[in-house]
This record gives sequence, C-alpha cells and structure tokens, in this order.
Amino acid sequence: MTPRILIADDEPALLKVMTQYLLRLDYSVDACSTGVEAWQRFEAASGGYALFVADATLQDSTGVALLERMFAVNPAISFLICSGYPYDLEVLPPVIRERTRFLQKPFTPTMLAETVSELVAGPRQNP
Repeated sequence: MTPRILIADDEPALLKVMTQYLLRLDYSVDACSTGVEAWQRFEAASGGYALFVADATLQDSTGVALLERMFAVNPAISFLICSGYPYDLEVLPPVIRERTRFLQKPFTPTMLAETVSELVAGPRQNP
C-alpha cells in the first residue's frame, strides 16, 4: 500500500516542489498551505496519513500544534518538521519525539527522500 503524506507549508514554491518530488517517489500526497486546511484534510482522511510534513510556523498555526492534535487522533502517524530556523525536538513529548524528524531549510531532494523513507518505515527504536 502506498503511504499517504500530508504536507503543510505556506511557501507555495516549496510546497509545489516537495509535492511533485514525493509524487515521483510513488507516495500519495495531499498538499495545503494553511494549518486549517491541513486539519480539515486530516480529519476527512480518518487518520489515513502515515506522515505529516509541516513548516514549523504556518501563517495560521504552527506545525507543532497540528502534530500534537494529529497524534492524539492517530498515534501511528509520523512527523517531519521543516524550518529555516533551528528547531529543538527535545521540546516535544518523548512519545511524539520518537516519531518526528527535523529538516533545516533549505534541504535537498535527497535529504527529503531519505527522511521521508525513514519516517514511513516506522519510529526509530531506542537501544
């Protein structure tokens, strides 16, 4: 089954590039530019997303606030936070942190592909 990915980013060019690239890698991708739209799509999908890729700061929300809401509904979902600014995953609750990665913008398509592949494969195991 093809993993479904939801992307939320308010930079139209980046949203388009990420969507096109992940579609080429045979993922099923839904893209949106606001937190409200991301939440609506998430609810409509009945928890069917394997991964939520979000800009850390959207115009109407934060990616982190959304991921916490999404995790409460679907604890099997993984997260990728992207930002042009540093982000410390340690601020997240441990149960969410183990399912989350961070990519500093700008990132390469290869970095995106590797991180997405890791996340849709499942959470990392602690030794």
